[in-house]
Amino acid sequence: MGLCVRDIIRTVDYLNTRKDIDSNRIGITGLCLGGMLTYFAAALDERLKVVIPVCSNSTYESMAKEMASYHTHCLFTYV
Repeated sequence: MGLCVRDIIRTVDYLNTRKDIDSNRIGITGLCLGGMLTYFAAALDERLKVVIPVCSNSTYESMAKEMASYHTHCLFTYV
């Protein structure tokens, strides 16, 4: 998780070097693991002005029920 968040922060670093990017309007969104990453990235990098996590974390109970139904999900998102 930490390495993925670091990659996001480094991406924001890169975006801030570009003249065609308004550094006051950088946002992030993510689905599943990406949704969870948006929480952590926003907590660590205040340059992210808009954060839209989509379908992020859940519970172990929910995971067990879903896995029993043969659904597969990103295990990083269960807390």
